[in-house]
Amino acid sequence: MIYGRYKVRYKLFSRELFGGTNKLVLFCIVSVLVYIIVAFQLLLSTSSKSEFGPDVIFYGQPSEAWVSFEKYADLSNDTVKKVSDKMDGTASVYGLVERNIITVQRENSLENITYTMYGGTQDFIKLQLETYLQEGRLPADGANEVLVGGYFAKAFELQIGDTVSVKTVNLTNLGQIDISFDLSGKNSSDKYTVVGIIGNTGGYFEYSAIVPLETQSDVGINSVWIYFTGETASEQYVSEFVNDKTSFFANSGISVTAEPFQNKNTGILSTVLSSGYIFFIVIVLSYLMISYIFKGVSRKLGVLKAIGVSGLYIFKCYFIGVMLIQVVSYLLSMLLLVITCRYLNNMISDAYGYVVSIYSINIEMVVFLGLMFLIMVGSFGICLYSKINYTKPKEAMNMKG
Repeated sequence: MIYGRYKVRYKLFSRELFGGTNKLVLFCIVSVLVYIIVAFQLLLSTSSKSEFGPDVIFYGQPSEAWVSFEKYADLSNDTVKKVSDKMDGTASVYGLVERNIITVQRENSLENITYTMYGGTQDFIKLQLETYLQEGRLPADGANEVLVGGYFAKAFELQIGDTVSVKTVNLTNLGQIDISFDLSGKNSSDKYTVVGIIGNTGGYFEYSAIVPLETQSDVGINSVWIYFTGETASEQYVSEFVNDKTSFFANSGISVTAEPFQNKNTGILSTVLSSGYIFFIVIVLSYLMISYIFKGVSRKLGVLKAIGVSGLYIFKCYFIGVMLIQVVSYLLSMLLLVITCRYLNNMISDAYGYVVSIYSINIEMVVFLGLMFLIMVGSFGICLYSKINYTKPKEAMNMKG
């Protein structure tokens, strides 16, 4: 008896609303594709990380071989103070030394992975990196201790508590690679202990090690990192270093300038536009699908009401059917998204030689697809309720749609 009841509801749902099983199947396929399209658009727009790090970086003269250990020539000793004075309290300014350990070209790709070692002051490490500490702690003052990025730790097989003077590892297709945490490049016998692992930093330190500058002597800085802190910091920077064409750069030894703050500003706008674009897609697709469903339905509703079928019964049959299709479409799109993320991460991990997780499903994606589900089902429910209530049997007989 229960089977017979649901069979009647299915026939009412498939024949009267869609005009047959074939059109119902087509609607199901289109519904799944709609969710998949939006899901992959979300994956592409959220997989790129928001750029952590400085707003501006000044570098010394690049080495002739860009993959050399030194990377950049040293800057004059008073560069940090001069830059800080010019920023006039609107930014935090730090001097860092940056060394190249090795640059690896990924298999079957033009993209390179550069493993880097940084030397930064204790102030820099505490104020700029503590937020991104994933495991362990920060180096103690004056101690031979080092922070490593998550991918750096995997590549060089490092764990918290490891004490290293020289570490020999085998990187993919490169044979044995020796690393030490000596910024001078002299490979001293000083031992450093790994005390913390950092991650989720937008790429600046995930492939790097960070050593306190106070633990090493005779090492000059080769980069200046500027973090904007004041509301007028960007204007101050443009005024002092862009518009004012002085000999400051030449006298300080600055040869290369990077301006990540430009990407940060455009990144916010890009995120807003991307979210608006995806939401627009959802609205348009919802409208098209609902228009398709309700094409010619007024006359059918009128006939059903004329033969004595209650409006509540019609609403339940139609609404529950469409809601089930949307639920299945939502779940299938999420399943496909999980499979795709795993495939992409496995492919990249094979190229890196260790496990990475670049693509993942975050709460924003789940919420957005859930919102899409509510829009689809809610819009259909409202339109259906309105159609049932305002469709009169006698008038519906003469309607075409």
